Amino acid sequence: MLSTLEVKVRGFRRKEAKMTAEEKKEKDVITNLLVRSPFLDKKLKTKDRDEILANLNPFWAMLRCKDPKSLNNMVLETVICKDLGFEVVESKIGKPGTSFIVEVPILRNTCNIEKGEILTLPFYD
Repeated sequence: MLSTLEVKVRGFRRKEAKMTAEEKKEKDVITNLLVRSPFLDKKLKTKDRDEILANLNPFWAMLRCKDPKSLNNMVLETVICKDLGFEVVESKIGKPGTSFIVEVPILRNTCNIEKGEILTLPFYD
């Protein structure tokens, strides 16, 4: 199952939008957020784990294929979301005039999925 995923938040000043990609990367404010599966909390008791497993969001319950030759029907991709120009208050990650791009991991099926079929991600070492 998936245990953790990373969400990236990038912020850049609109005035710097004309910079080259290389210059922009150097000036970008980048925050990496580590999102953990609710099932992997070490403090949970066995009873609580059973309840969480019964109600676990399908995103976190995704299984990996058993070996590299097995066929998967799901894939983990990153979607880039851009803000629509909301007003930013001065903070550690942005000043007024800062735009944000968020990279969010999503699951997508790679083929048609039949009812009752087990969803699987590719095998990873």
